[in-house]
Amino acid sequence: MAAAVEIYHEREFMVELAATELDGTLGDEFANETVVVQGAVDCVFFEGDKMVIVDYKTDRVKDLDELRRKYEIQLKVYEKALNQVFGKRETELIIYSFRLSDQIVL
Repeated sequence: MAAAVEIYHEREFMVELAATELDGTLGDEFANETVVVQGAVDCVFFEGDKMVIVDYKTDRVKDLDELRRKYEIQLKVYEKALNQVFGKRETELIIYSFRLSDQIVL
């Protein structure tokens, strides 16, 4: 992160995404439906052409797998949204746990 050319903290976004892209269980009748997603990502930075999204968590968890189960979908939505904002590119998703002083790369 220290070597990143571009770095954003608390980067807000609002994008329109296909409903079926967010929920793969939706049927064909939702093929033309969209939803507006609004949020703020804790940190996003760029390593060359790769975008790295970091989400900081303070949850009282026992292990990183618990964080993965709770937040993987959220990070995937961030990825879709920020690929739209910054242009589609290779992306790395990281959840950092302050409680565990450790990270998990999705």
